[in-house]
Parts: sequence; structure tokens; C-alpha cells
Amino acid sequence: MILIDEYLAMRVLGGSWPEGLPDDDDQALTASRHWRLLQRIHGPGTGQLSQRLAALSAADLAVVRHPHPEILHVLDPRPCSTTPPVWRRPTEEGC
Repeated sequence: MILIDEYLAMRVLGGSWPEGLPDDDDQALTASRHWRLLQRIHGPGTGQLSQRLAALSAADLAVVRHPHPEILHVLDPRPCSTTPPVWRRPTEEGC
């Protein structure tokens, strides 16, 4: 698994695979980097990332919001436990 930043993630999700990035390994984005993309979608600024996101169609923005795991993994830093938390009903699935 290769950890990439939000700028590479935008290229990967947009179908413009960067040269030198192996296509036979999974690509991953940290939750904080994905959060940064989501922040710029919902609260655009004047920076480069906001400008790139503003140029995307609604369908492309949906892909950025919810990337397909075969294309890009968003790593979840929360610990996974086999014991369900108190707030989860016993019938709901765990991690």
C-alpha cells in the first residue's frame, strides 16, 4: 500500500494516473488528508486545492467524497475492537 497526499489523490480519482506511481499497488489517503479535501468542497477558499475542486463536476465531487476502495483507500485511524462499543446495538456489525 502506498500512502499518497490529497493532490495525488485528486489525480488518481480523476483518472490521470501520475507517472512513476505504480499501478499494481493499492493507494491510500490518511483520514486527515481526506478531511482536508472535504473541507475544501464544503468551504472553498482561494487556494490551489479549492480551485481544482471547483473545476470538478458534481459526479466527480461525489467520487472525491466517497472514493471506491479499489481505487483509493481512506485509512481510518480509529482502533478496531471485537467488543462492540456501548453505543452500538448488539445486532449492528462491528469492525
